[in-house]
Amino acid sequence: MKSLGIDPVFFGVIMVVNLSMGSRLAPVRRHALRLHGHREEPLDRVCRAVWPLFFTMVAILLLITSVPPW
Repeated sequence: MKSLGIDPVFFGVIMVVNLSMGSRLAPVRRHALRLHGHREEPLDRVCRAVWPLFFTMVAILLLITSVPPW
């Protein structure tokens, strides 16, 4: 990363946030599909509940990526 001019610690923070997004949203997807199957909730209603979590995580990732470190 140093050869590309990116601080390795800053890159590590971006990677950790990005990986945590993936690890948190995978169980949410699994439970949403289970809720859809068991209680016969419409899938669009279940997915609407997940969007705020997803958009918040994406906003935080964009904020971390766009604001340069000290």
